[in-house]
Formats: sequence, structure tokens, C-alpha cells
Amino acid sequence: MKCEIHPRESLELFCETCGVLTCRDCQLSVHRDHGGHRWVKEKAELLRPGLLAAMGSLEEQMEHLKILLGAAKRAPTALLASVDAAKASLRRSLDVLFHSINKNKESLDVELDRIAQTHIDRLAKAYDVMRSLMERIDYTLRLSHCLVDNEGKDPASMVQLAVCLEERLEGLAKQVSIVSADGSVDTSAAAEGDEDVQTVSGWRKSATSRVVFLPNRPSDELAQLVSSVCWTSGQDADDWILKGLPEHKKSADTIDQSEGCDDGGGGMDTTEGPVDVALFSGGCAVCRSSGLLAVCANCQRAFHPRCHLPRLDSVSLQSRRWTCSLCPTATINTIKSPSAPPRRIRDACTEVSSTTNTQPSTWTQEQFESGCRILLSLLCHPEAFWFTASIICPVCSSSLSVEDVPMADVSNADGLCGVFHALARLRRCLEASETLAEKPIEVWIRDIDAFTADTCAWSKEFGVPAVTEALNKAACSLRDALDSCVESYYPAFFESQRSP
Repeated sequence: MKCEIHPRESLELFCETCGVLTCRDCQLSVHRDHGGHRWVKEKAELLRPGLLAAMGSLEEQMEHLKILLGAAKRAPTALLASVDAAKASLRRSLDVLFHSINKNKESLDVELDRIAQTHIDRLAKAYDVMRSLMERIDYTLRLSHCLVDNEGKDPASMVQLAVCLEERLEGLAKQVSIVSADGSVDTSAAAEGDEDVQTVSGWRKSATSRVVFLPNRPSDELAQLVSSVCWTSGQDADDWILKGLPEHKKSADTIDQSEGCDDGGGGMDTTEGPVDVALFSGGCAVCRSSGLLAVCANCQRAFHPRCHLPRLDSVSLQSRRWTCSLCPTATINTIKSPSAPPRRIRDACTEVSSTTNTQPSTWTQEQFESGCRILLSLLCHPEAFWFTASIICPVCSSSLSVEDVPMADVSNADGLCGVFHALARLRRCLEASETLAEKPIEVWIRDIDAFTADTCAWSKEFGVPAVTEALNKAACSLRDALDSCVESYYPAFFESQRSP
């Protein structure tokens, strides 16, 4: 390369102060007082490590981008397959109740196609952007390799372009990171000035989206409830996007996020295969309603995350074979003589020690788990349907949700409302036992027994013989079940309550 001011002179020097290539004449004139000068070859050697490091980093990012590109290309096929499976399930259900939900079928088909097309369009844009980004990376890397390979013949070109190329390489690597992260707060702020990268935003969610048809309760409610679908995003989908999914490998069981909780493990199966509709036809074992359910791998009971005790979250559902609280100890019972009479809470000593009444006590973890099993067993009892099937009190029309029960009213279960509010209050007390110094577990068990006894008494106040008989039968059944549950899960109660 020749100097523009002195055409006969080669650019053999580099001015550290100005950051430009100079010839010898320029060094002795314009740049004479600048001090720091290096030979071009020496400067090229100094710049070489940084450029090579940037190239190596970007090459790794390029390999990662190839995996992302493949995932984006394959995702529409899997997405459409799940849509087709959901439509097939929908049509099978509509054949039974076609006369009442024909209009709903057409609107749901349109909604499925609309949402699916939205995801597919987003994935198509993401694919184009990532392919364009790969082409730019490939061109930049080839140019960088050319400069590095020709360093001996033309070091000046490398010096001239090294800084620019290094910035370009870093910029491309940053764009790949933004595309890969797809949605974090930091990367979203970094991508504000790049329209292409903004176009990619949300592609990962579209790539992992799958639609699952949710069958609902039978009878007259099916006309409105049977046509439910749920778009899910699997936990493992992020893993195969990051690591690459082989063509022969099928998707693993995924965990669906709903209402701040995850349903998965032994629960909702959102793989490519058809969903077992019969598995969910009975609804939640506690509230008997439908929705996103976690299914126990042992007993096949299904639970809403909020209905199970203790409540389910993403951590508790990490296992591939999730089991409910009742299964691990379902076979553990106190060994008694066959001729020994059953021990009943109502027959235990009615005198509770003054220490138990006056001194609050935080439950141990073992006591909390026993309490969860006792109450969950009662909630799953067939006769508990009268108290758990509705979320609204039929007497006062207030919510029966546990979250709506103030801690100050946990023990207030008087009157007709107490028949329906008592279980929510007892559950609230149980869930607070780990963190608050409330009543001991023995007193809490007695409160459950008192609830069943009070229900028998208050059921007569409804004035409707059919209702009175049904509630009285349910309360008696639950009281007998409570004795068995305490005997199985917390036999220490009877030891601590022995009559003097």
C-alpha cells in the first residue's frame, strides 16, 4: 500500500498516537512529534491474537446457530402435527354432542388455525433472519480468514481492517447471543436498534408451543366445556433447542405452566402422541372438575396443583414419575391384632393438656406431611363431593377458596356456612402450620372430628330431608374415614390422647 501524500513511499509504519498507517516521510514530518511508532509487521503481530480469539468465539456461535436453525426448521412440522392431533380429538368428542356444539366446532377450528399460523409465521421470519445472520457470519469469517492467511504477503491490509473486522465479529456474536436468549430483559434492551433481531423475538416460544385438547365434564356442561384447548410450552423443548434434537428422537414428557404451577412428570403428557382422554375424564380427585391436571404414576389420581396437599410447584413435579402424597405411605398401617377394636378420635380422652391449649407450636415436617395425607384422604373421599364440588358457598355465596380464608377466621366455622367453609379453614390452618405457631396437630385433628360432628347437627337446619340425609351420611362417612386415616398416618395421636 502506498502513501496518498507521498505516492512513491510504502505505508511501512503505524502511528500509535493517530492510529493510522504512515510512510517514512510522514513519520519524519507530520507525525514526527507523536512519539509512538511501530513497523507494520510488528503491529500486525500484536493485533493477531485478538482477532483470532474473536474468530474462534464466533465459530462456536456459528455451530450453535446451526442447531437453532435446524430447530426452527423442524418446529412447524411438529407444531402442525400437534394441531392435527388436537383437531382429531376435538372431532371425536363433537360426534357425541354434535347437535349442541356444532357452532363451537367451527369457531375453535378457526382459533386453532389462527394461533398456529401466528406461530408458524413467527418461526418463518425467525428462520429467514437466522439464515441471513449465518450468511453474514460466513462472509465475515471468510474475509477474516483471508486476511489472516495473507498476513505475510499483505500485513497492511490486516492492520487496516483488523479493528473494523473485530468489531464486526463481536457485533455478530452479540446478535447470535440475542437470538439464542430470545426474550430476556437484558437482550431485549440490547436488540432495540436491530430490527432483524427484534423480528426473531419470541421464536423459541413458538417453536416449543404445542396444542392439547382438554376433554371436560360430561352431561349438559359438555356443550360449552368440551371445546377447550391449551397451548403449552414444554420444559424439555428448551433443552433440545439448545442441544439439537436428532431426527429419530421423540419429544420427552413436558411440563405445562398454568396458574403459576407446573403440571408434569407423571401428569399431563404433551408429547407428539395422542393424549389419553379417558385418563382425565374423572377430573380432579378433590374438586372433581377438569383442567390441567397432574396424574399420579401409581394410583392414577389426578389433581389440580392448587388442590393437592401440599400444593404442587415446578420443583415437586421434576420427577418423570410423580406420585401424590397418598401413595408413598399408602401401604403403611399400624400393625394391630385382628381382634383389636378400631380406635376412634371421639372416644379418646377429651381432656387436652393445658400446654397444648395455651402454648402455640410449630409443626415438625413429619407432622405436616401426616396432616397433608390425612386431609387429602378426606378430600378424595367420595362423600367429600358435597363439600368440595363447588367453589361458592350455597348459603352465603362467598368464595370457598383457601386463599380467601383470613387467618383470623380459621377456627370460626359456626352456623350453616360452617358446613361448607370448614374444610377450607382446616386446610388454611394446615398450610400455615409450617410457618406460623398455631394450634398443635392433635388439636387440629380434633377440629376435623368436630367438623364432621357439627355437620351432622347443622344438616337438620336446612329443612330439606333429602339434603339433610345426604349431608348426614357424608359427615358420618368422613368421620369414620378420619379415624382410619389418623390410625394409618399419625397413630401417635392416640398415644398422646390416652385416657388417664
